[in-house]
Amino acid sequence: MMEEFPDMLMLGAGGCRICGHCAYPKPCRFPEKAISSMEAYGLFVTQVCRDNT
Repeated sequence: MMEEFPDMLMLGAGGCRICGHCAYPKPCRFPEKAISSMEAYGLFVTQVCRDNT
């Protein structure tokens, strides 16, 4: 999907699961593959779901 939409911000539920063990607090090993949580961007997930039903 990133090939088709290279500027897309991929958001998921919970933390990123790309690596078996996160490198944090060191820099991410795969920043081009990392998936941030909606909460990390200040989105209240329950409210987003309610607003989109």
